[in-house]
Amino acid sequence: VDAAIGRARLVGASEVIGCGVDSVLRRWNLASHTEDRLGGCDVTLEVGSSMALSVDERWLAVPDAQHAPVLYDLVARTHRTLAAHGAAISEIAIGHGVLGAVSLDGAVRYSDLATGEMLLEDHHEGAAYKVAIGANGYAASVGEDGVVRVMNLDSGVRLALRGHGAGLWSLVFSPDGAQLVTGDLLGAIRVWQLPAIGVVGNRAHRAAVQSLAPHASGDLL
Repeated sequence: VDAAIGRARLVGASEVIGCGVDSVLRRWNLASHTEDRLGGCDVTLEVGSSMALSVDERWLAVPDAQHAPVLYDLVARTHRTLAAHGAAISEIAIGHGVLGAVSLDGAVRYSDLATGEMLLEDHHEGAAYKVAIGANGYAASVGEDGVVRVMNLDSGVRLALRGHGAGLWSLVFSPDGAQLVTGDLLGAIRVWQLPAIGVVGNRAHRAAVQSLAPHASGDLL
């Protein structure tokens, strides 16, 4: 390895793809010990994961140094650069045939995986930090404005959920996509029911909630 690795993902049982601080995206085969340079990438360690892999492990998305999402087809070994954001991309997500990306200028964009065409967009007041795509076709983003912006990727219907008293740094969908969980910088956690939007649970930490993850059963967080 020629440079420290900022982000990496395991692909299957024998490959690792990582973005180095030298802005090079590499793929390593663990069995043959070979390295393949896929292209450029950009790692912002203090912001978010900035790397997404589809469930079928075909599509990988990373931001480049020009604040544009780069979508790699790992099967066809091709890639496409999407329209650039006006500021650094804080997180990328893949799901429901869509790539979602949010950036520090508040932009929220959802693009078609197959064509790269932008399908829907939204905006936060201030920086947008996190984006997630659920199994039921809903997507959501959060940021420093404390608003949870939910988008139905099929109908384009969008909702702005308010109920937090501070900026938001974390969100996650339940495995079935029926619930959305958000956490803010004051430690509050909200559980939202979809599609009939409503808060069905509240929890609290003593400090900022920086990360959320559901158990595969959907019963534990």
